[in-house]
Amino acid sequence: MKLISYFKWFLMICMVALPVASIAEDKVDENLSYAVPETQFSFQPVVEGTEVVHDFVILNKRTDVLSVLNVKTG
Repeated sequence: MKLISYFKWFLMICMVALPVASIAEDKVDENLSYAVPETQFSFQPVVEGTEVVHDFVILNKRTDVLSVLNVKTG
């Protein structure tokens, strides 16, 4: 019986917390000077040694120079 009660509380917390986190994330994005429409890409399997390339687009939302630093691969 306690397990069901804990589970109900967990669900209620998730239902409140997730929309709040989503709203906060949207507000942060409005203040950025750039946009990255695609943040992930998964390559299909290829033969070893084959060169694979994918371009990520970074949009500058302002008129000043946008410097991209510390790019890391996954």
